[in-house]
Amino acid sequence: MDHQIFLSPPEHFICPLTLEVMSDPVMHKQTGQIYDKLAIMRWIRQCGKNATCPLTRQPITTSDLVGNGVLRLEIMAWKDLQYVDELEAKLVMITS
Repeated sequence: MDHQIFLSPPEHFICPLTLEVMSDPVMHKQTGQIYDKLAIMRWIRQCGKNATCPLTRQPITTSDLVGNGVLRLEIMAWKDLQYVDELEAKLVMITS
């Protein structure tokens, strides 16, 4: 089986707050911005009642967030592929 080993994740998998691959992406309903749930919840908690979207500066509350199940599944599939590719690369190294 021929797999491509990704050196870096697709840009839309990256949380703009943590700059890491998201594990539980959520979308701000008003702006469409997507963040990792833990990161944006921490942001909102730290900002308090006057919290704003870190990218658009529009008001944001936890009730403004909705899960992005499709993106979450895409990220999970990408992570699984990375694991399979890593195992295949190790197998080639061992058997060579």
